[in-house]
Amino acid sequence: MAPAGHRAFKSLNTRDLHAGQRSHGSDDRCRTKMGVLVVDTRPPIYPRRMPTKGPDSAGSKLLISLAAGLGLVVTAAITVARLSPSLGEDRHAIGVVTLDDLHEGQVELAAAMVLILVAAVVWERVRRLPTRGHLMLFAALCALAFDNLVSALFTAGFDSLSTSRFATWATTSIGLIGAALLFLAAWLPDEPLARPRLAVVRTLVTTGCVIGISMSLAWLLRDVLPDAFRTRPTTPEELTFLNEHPTLSVGEAMAACCCVAAGLLFSRSARRRQDALTGWLGIASVLLAVSYTNYALVPSHFTELLYLGDYFFLAAVAVLLVGAVHEIRAAEAALVDSALYGERRRIAREMHDTVAQELAFIAAQTRTITSARDPERAGQAVRRIQDSVDRALDQSRSAIKQLSGPVDETLAAAIEVAAGVVARRTGVRLELDLDRSIVVSPDVRSALVKITLEAVSNAARTGGADQVRIDLWDNGSVGLRIADYGSGFDQDPGASASSVLASIHESAEGVNGRVSVQSGDGNGTALEVQLP
Repeated sequence: MAPAGHRAFKSLNTRDLHAGQRSHGSDDRCRTKMGVLVVDTRPPIYPRRMPTKGPDSAGSKLLISLAAGLGLVVTAAITVARLSPSLGEDRHAIGVVTLDDLHEGQVELAAAMVLILVAAVVWERVRRLPTRGHLMLFAALCALAFDNLVSALFTAGFDSLSTSRFATWATTSIGLIGAALLFLAAWLPDEPLARPRLAVVRTLVTTGCVIGISMSLAWLLRDVLPDAFRTRPTTPEELTFLNEHPTLSVGEAMAACCCVAAGLLFSRSARRRQDALTGWLGIASVLLAVSYTNYALVPSHFTELLYLGDYFFLAAVAVLLVGAVHEIRAAEAALVDSALYGERRRIAREMHDTVAQELAFIAAQTRTITSARDPERAGQAVRRIQDSVDRALDQSRSAIKQLSGPVDETLAAAIEVAAGVVARRTGVRLELDLDRSIVVSPDVRSALVKITLEAVSNAARTGGADQVRIDLWDNGSVGLRIADYGSGFDQDPGASASSVLASIHESAEGVNGRVSVQSGDGNGTALEVQLP
């Protein structure tokens, strides 16, 4: 089995997935200015952290120590057993399993698939939060995955890696490069990249060139480089200690040192980075270091035999898989949490722009009534309060309907619910022609629902309409048309409907929409919203 160093990657926690996101809850602030309620829905300044299951700093140190201790104990016990003459010839078979070439290649291919999975998750982190450490980690995982893929192909193509000098030295050099990159990934600080795209290209091109040069040299010098063994081991009895070429043993010892250093660095940074997966990476790195140590003692990876180094290598891959599963779960939970946070902020904005403003207006008009000596002025304030109460009722009922409806409610269903709320209160009859296949973002849906509420309520209250027609279509761009058969209204800025039109225009502009209104006394009103 070909050696492959592994580097666990940093957890994609909520902070990294949403760098601008902040915690929410009790930090929304309200104030009244000039009789209008203003709600500050800006996120607070402290970054949110979502807890993830996994070893923390102390736990990772304990698990790393246990992994290292277990590896050394097992290695020493098997070594002593194989050297003990009291066990006879059976001692050579202790811990050794013989596989054919196809099975050997499948093991390496499975390891490569795990590394590719981990690399894919790390790439998403590089894309969202590019830092030196993340980028180097991605390069290390790509190199190690390539090492295992090449080893699987060579193993299936030859009797074993040791039958081809090119295969022997190519896989050894790629594994050493991957282990070195793993150490760099753990050692480099997580500093943001000034020019991420250029850094990604340079890093990947450089890594590819180094691997390409090492493989080219192995091919050009294939007739000069020494064989892995003087006599290739094919049975457990022939698989003895330190029977590979000394240069290969030195290379594997160097890879083991890189992995040990990476494991220690991961353990030290587990608490500082608040990444549970960093602890898993430290464990995997230590197991990999034990694997390389066993490869240096008994080079089973160049043969068809599975021995301790292969077992610890598979254990390291299993730990990486566990870490990747935890990372994916944490990423999914962070995305769900972000969606809930966004919905809460949207609801807060709607309540601020609708019910809260109406309540502030009512409060201001109430003060007018209490201080007014003119009965006519007080009567106007009472009528304004009644209109504001009606609007607030419509808005609150519509919000309740939406919140109690399905999460994936369509735009057509949301518009139908909002219009129905006003229609039941005012007695307006509705004619609906809605395209129910239209899918829009939550912000666009919220804006169109708000426009529908305002337009239908205004048609009944100001225009005196008893019938309203609503059309929703998508002919390359989404359009909404609300027409009534009432008396219409004067669009002069001083008219009573001007505030409604201003609110409709503001809602449409918030989603880059355009509003056109056709109205005149006695001709009804037709309001059309066109989205890009």
